[in-house]
Amino acid sequence: MVEEAVLAAPLTATVLRPGGFAAMTLGRAASIRAGRPVEQAYPNARLDVIHPEDIADVAELALTTDALEAETISLGGPHALSFRDRTRILAELLDHDIELREVTREQAAAQLTGHVPEPFVEAVLDYWAHTTDESVQAPRSAERITARPARTFHQWAAESLAAFR
Repeated sequence: MVEEAVLAAPLTATVLRPGGFAAMTLGRAASIRAGRPVEQAYPNARLDVIHPEDIADVAELALTTDALEAETISLGGPHALSFRDRTRILAELLDHDIELREVTREQAAAQLTGHVPEPFVEAVLDYWAHTTDESVQAPRSAERITARPARTFHQWAAESLAAFR
């Protein structure tokens, strides 16, 4: 694994492990633009998706200070939102309905295989299957590291709206 090799090298490294990326929602843009349903397995899976600028802020801190030296840091956004929540947010910003259609695990696996390495497809689906609990929190927020308010999914979606029109 690359991370193990970096940590074993004779240098100091900080490892950032962002979880769900807000920008992965762009994979739904073509369907939304065409007015087709968005297909999703486990639509109630809750993830603390992170804004790319929050990742950049933590990376900048790691590169320009010793504050995060030799740490391994898991990162997420400020709120745990379901796929259903994120679709609703986009629909509100676009001011039109977006149908969210639940697909089977097998259908989702076939869709994921196009952009997720094969060994990770089942792990991603297992993760989604186990994150549907309403009590899921977002403890990995970049805000705890940067001491600046973390950017929300709503903010990312508003900034990225042109891709969905």
